[in-house]
Amino acid sequence: METTNKTIKCAGKETITLTDILAGIIELTGSWLVGNKRKIGFAINILGNIAWIIVAFKMKVYGLLIVVIPALFINIRNYFKWKEEEKVESFW
Repeated sequence: METTNKTIKCAGKETITLTDILAGIIELTGSWLVGNKRKIGFAINILGNIAWIIVAFKMKVYGLLIVVIPALFINIRNYFKWKEEEKVESFW
C-alpha cells in the first residue's frame, strides 16, 4: 500500500482521497447537527452531498450519483419542511 499527500493507493489504484474523507466528515457532521435539531445541519449535509458529487465524477464512480443526487434534493426538501413547521409552531 502506497500513500501520497492526496491519495492512498492499494494495488496501484486510488482507494481513498482527501476529498472522500472530507465529504464523509462533512456529511456526518451535518447529520449529527440535524439530530440535535440544528437547521445548519441541512446546509452542511448539502455541502457534503456536493462534495460526494465531486468525488463521484473525479473517481468515475457514477453509481454513487444514484444515491447522492436524490439525497441532495431530500436535504433541500427537508430543510424547507422543517422551516415551514417552525413557522406553524411559532404561530401557536
